[in-house]
Parts: sequence; C-alpha cells; structure tokens
Amino acid sequence: PPQRSRRVKAFNRKTSQSESELVPSDKSNGGVNGSSGPNLGRGGYVKLDSREVPKGAPPNTYYCSGRVKQLPLYKSLVAQFRLRPIWSKDAIVQALHSYPSNAVAKHLPCVAYRFSKGPWRMLFVRYGYDPRKEKRARDFQILNFRIAKPMRPEWKRYLTTYNTIIKDPDPGFERVPAKVAATYQLVDLGKSHRRIADLMARSIVLKKYNDTTGWWPKPTIDKIRAYLDNCLSSFITKEPLVKTPKDERISKAQSQSTNMESTDGGNANVEGDEEEDCDEESELESEMESDEGSSLISGTGQGLGIHDIQKMRHVLRNLRDSSKEEKK
Repeated sequence: PPQRSRRVKAFNRKTSQSESELVPSDKSNGGVNGSSGPNLGRGGYVKLDSREVPKGAPPNTYYCSGRVKQLPLYKSLVAQFRLRPIWSKDAIVQALHSYPSNAVAKHLPCVAYRFSKGPWRMLFVRYGYDPRKEKRARDFQILNFRIAKPMRPEWKRYLTTYNTIIKDPDPGFERVPAKVAATYQLVDLGKSHRRIADLMARSIVLKKYNDTTGWWPKPTIDKIRAYLDNCLSSFITKEPLVKTPKDERISKAQSQSTNMESTDGGNANVEGDEEEDCDEESELESEMESDEGSSLISGTGQGLGIHDIQKMRHVLRNLRDSSKEEKK
C-alpha cells in the first residue's frame, strides 16, 4: 500500500505503464553530457544491444567534477586508457600500483563504462570507444575460466597444503587461482603465455562480432581454455616458488624425520670409520717411532728428528678431526 511503501507517489498496480515511461530511451534528454548516448544504469553498466555508447561520465556527479580532474590519479587513468582502451580491474590496479587499489576502483567510472554482459562484460571501456565496431578490440575480450570438477579436489588440497592464497592481482594466470571461477583478458594471457599468443595469431577473425565469443570463433576460445587447464594441472603438481611459513614448518619437520632415520642407520658406519682412522693413526705412529728409533741409534742425523715427528703427529690429528666432521 502507499502508506508503507517507499515511493513518493502512489503507484497503481492495476494500470500498466509502457516500457518507455519506466526506462529512458537512448534518445532521451538524459544522455551523457547532453549527448544522444544511453544513460548509465546501476553501477555504470550499458546494455550490449544499445545503439551507442556513452561519451563521458554522467553529468552533475562526482565523476565529472572539476575537483576530480585535478587529481594525479585521474590524469594517470586518462593516460593509461589512451594507451589501452579496455582494462580489467586487476590489470589497471597492477599498472597503477603506486596508488591504493580502493582509490583506483573508485575513480574508474570517471574515465570508463562497463557492459552488463557479452564478451567485454565487467571490463572498463574508455568513454566513446565501441568495441563492437572495432575488430582490434578482440584482443581485449574477457575469458571466463572455471576449474573442472575432476580437478577441484587436487586444487583444494594444493591451497590447503601450501596456503598460497595471495591477494595481489594475477591478470596473466601465472599462479593457481584462489577461486573456482575467474575472468582474464586475452591480451594479458598472451603476454604471460606464448602458446596463447600463437593461437590468437593463427586464428581467423569473424566478420561480425558474436554476443558470446566476440570477434573470435568458438574453437579458438575452447583451445585457450584447454591450455589453461593444462597450465593449472602443472601448477598443482609442482611446489610453489614462494614458500609460506606453513611450508617452512612442513619442510623442517620432514628434514628432522629424515635426519633421525639417517642417524639411526649411520651410527654403525661412523663407528667403523672411527676405528679405521684409529688403526691408520696407530700404524703411522708405529712407523714414526721406528723411524725415530733408527735415527737415534744410527746417530748420523739423516733420519727424522723428534720435533719433526711431533709436528707430523699434530697434522695427522687435524686431518682425522676434519674427516670426521665431513662424514657427519
């Protein structure tokens, strides 16, 4: 009823209103910056079937105020979107790493809009740029990647074992994703993986874009997804390059267990080596004593002296100690 509703004006549910009265058309006066472009919907989204794209931020809002245009972050965003017309949130945050991620995400509607669905869904497109009319926009399409069900147990085991959930953005699929479903841009995947770049270079381009695959044929998209599945399996089978504190504790426990086993089995060998060293030392000492006696009996002074024999015994003891340390 009107008394309990939040509507300022009572709405008669029996009478049907035309769709033109509820939703403003593309040619209404509420266009962006007075242009004939469509109004930005909730969250700054534009329908894929709209005829035109917005040419600027919504008027009379914070995103088009003069205060925002004086910010260094705004100038950096404008420069990045001149170099590349379409960005994902993770990629632009990584490119502008000197600024906080929350600030970058807040000021993205100042320079870009988004499509609600299609091959450029959830991506930030520069105002005035229509990727549906540019074949070069095929490199900036989005790819939805979902981990297959047979691979999810190994994926969960990997994350729980190595605890490799990192909050830093990964636009190029260079590590194991932290979620079952993730989105990537083809241009970022091509920079990180040469195989994907080769698939994109050898593939044909459609004459008219498709609402689901964009400018690429479906077999090319399927080959890229299959390659990402192989990359994920290779990531899971090998240990992560950056070890976490949990990894260090696991490796330390494994090393301690192996050391205990080696010490139990190697005590006999160490004792045997020590006995051999003692036997060799006794033999050398006996030879030295015989040399010493012969030199003293002969009296000629041509044999070894007492000081020389003591020095040799000292060197022999040092060699024995160093060999024991190396064996340990």
